[in-house]
Amino acid sequence: MDPKNIQQWLIPVSGAIGILSTSVAAWVGVAGYRLKAKAEQRLAESARAEREINLLRLFTELMSIAHARGPSQLSERAVEALIAANPNAQPDALLGRAIVTMPIGVAAQDAAIAAIATLGMRYDFLRAPAMQGLDSLSSFKPDVVRKHLDKLRE
Repeated sequence: MDPKNIQQWLIPVSGAIGILSTSVAAWVGVAGYRLKAKAEQRLAESARAEREINLLRLFTELMSIAHARGPSQLSERAVEALIAANPNAQPDALLGRAIVTMPIGVAAQDAAIAAIATLGMRYDFLRAPAMQGLDSLSSFKPDVVRKHLDKLRE
């Protein structure tokens, strides 16, 4: 081989190798970016699902307040008194009578009803549960529930 021939081929070959290595590096970079974008999208969807689950949990707690149901507590004294009065009774029946549910005030109940309607209007995925819940509450708070239910249906 002639050194002049080698020199003539060396410049185009080295240019082609440079272009090829740049192309491969760009392809690897784009592929990495796509993977990272997909991972970020999955993370965002997971975070959104977690937020919605927490919101639904709080929403159902709000429904309990709207229904005038506070936290429940087991009274040990009531259990002892029930056992003493009914020594042969089934434990499940005794426990059911020993659980005390704390009442909720009217103002908190009315505020919870309004909050349920507001959440139903703001979040599409809560609209159906809000309507169902308010419809159930309308049997004992018809005046308060009706105006919020009408807003929600609009």
